[in-house]
Amino acid sequence: MFPAANGNAAAPAGVVGTLLARLVAGRVQRPVTAAGAAARALGAGDLTVRLPVSGRDELSDLSSSFNQMADRLAETIEELTRHEARRRQFVADVSHELRTPTASLLAAATALEYPATRDGAASLIAPQLRRLATLTEDLLEISRMDAGEATVVLQPIDLADLVADVVAHSESPESVAVRTEGDTGADVDPRRMHAVVTNLVSNALCHGAAPVEVTVRGVEHVVVVRVADSGPGVPEELRERVFDRFVRADPARASGHGAPGGTGNGLGLAIARENARLHHATLTLANEPGGAVFTLTVPKR
Repeated sequence: MFPAANGNAAAPAGVVGTLLARLVAGRVQRPVTAAGAAARALGAGDLTVRLPVSGRDELSDLSSSFNQMADRLAETIEELTRHEARRRQFVADVSHELRTPTASLLAAATALEYPATRDGAASLIAPQLRRLATLTEDLLEISRMDAGEATVVLQPIDLADLVADVVAHSESPESVAVRTEGDTGADVDPRRMHAVVTNLVSNALCHGAAPVEVTVRGVEHVVVVRVADSGPGVPEELRERVFDRFVRADPARASGHGAPGGTGNGLGLAIARENARLHHATLTLANEPGGAVFTLTVPKR
């Protein structure tokens, strides 16, 4: 009788065990199936797919890991898309910049063939070649910076002396006043820092208005170089983009009535800011009632 009773009891237990096994398997299988579907959707390009996270078990950890991976993948693809858009814009801008000097040189070369236009054509060649050479050098510099190959050779320099040299070799040194305060010595790359200050002073003279005031002030651990002109300031529509590449004002605003970059190739301020970053320095723009003010803040050490 006992064996029969045991047999009768084992049947319900087996049914219950089977039901429990199916229940547990279903609870495990559903999240796994959902994870598989989400993975396939992500692989097909749906970067918005995410898995619900509930509890603290292994499946929740799997869902969290999947979501983190999807977030990083979406961010990476978004960044790559932005880089590609910038690359295409850069190529288009370079093509545009090359078109003018190239067309001018071709026209001058054609005019050189005729005695009546030879003298006039010869006078056009040198400026266009200088423009082309400057653009080529700026593009090479930008390429080195983008590739992370720009090197900085630091030396102890008195920035007040560097600014004085820049002003002395500017187009209108008599229009620039320099004031110095405190300890203005810092460890910088003389060539790169000279290029930054030269760009700021040139922009103030060409696109602002005289007088230009340059203040070099040593404050605790930094040296602040402030270049202020007396022009109308940078137009509102360009203030957020003034340090971008190939950004220039309307040519009618140039020569004392517009924004930086009006007559150049639009790379000067972009290169200046990159050179500042290589020094862990900052370069900012502010419009004040008296004109545009560029402020370069350089760590002393």
